[in-house]
Amino acid sequence: MIEKMDTTKVQQMAQELAAIKLVLIAVDIALTALINMLKIEAFIGLFGATAVAQYLQAIQPKVRDAATQAGNLSDFATQHRQAWIDAGKPG
Repeated sequence: MIEKMDTTKVQQMAQELAAIKLVLIAVDIALTALINMLKIEAFIGLFGATAVAQYLQAIQPKVRDAATQAGNLSDFATQHRQAWIDAGKPG
């Protein structure tokens, strides 16, 4: 059973995870822009662009999932830190 929580470190961890989520969302947006650009180029006739666009489309869901997971972990840490504090436990 946990008897003590360093609430400051938990809050810092939650903030860092929230920042990671924002970075991953930005990466997702950039990937979308690159994929669209490469699809346009592929339509014009650059077949290598199609391969790159397909690769980026393959990794984009993983980036989105990582952003979601980072956000969920951040929320989890924040909620449990607050519950710990509200319960009057030492931190």
